[in-house]
Amino acid sequence: MIAATTEKPALITDVSVNAIQAQDIAELRLYFDRLSLQSRQKRLHATAAAVPDSVLNLYHNSIAGEHFRYAAVARLETIVGEVMLASVTEKGSVEVALSSEDQFRGRGIGKALLQHAIT
Repeated sequence: MIAATTEKPALITDVSVNAIQAQDIAELRLYFDRLSLQSRQKRLHATAAAVPDSVLNLYHNSIAGEHFRYAAVARLETIVGEVMLASVTEKGSVEVALSSEDQFRGRGIGKALLQHAIT
């Protein structure tokens, strides 16, 4: 019997990661729309057919530095991943939320986002 081999997808090394800017918000909506329903549910903790405006407002507020939030996006030609950090002052901790587009999972997008967020 021949065992099936599964090759790891190639890492993406030319991704650019930057703090989110106001002009990224519309494209971020399109990014969330491209996620599979399952990925969107895992990321947003809701069964939303589309990303709610309230979530996009969190990203907009991170630009202003409200609530100690930080958000970044990873790009190839379009946004392929995002990360948001938010302080939870009453617990003295930080929440991290991260996603990458389904077709780019396992290729280093999440790692690049986290490295950018903590440096």
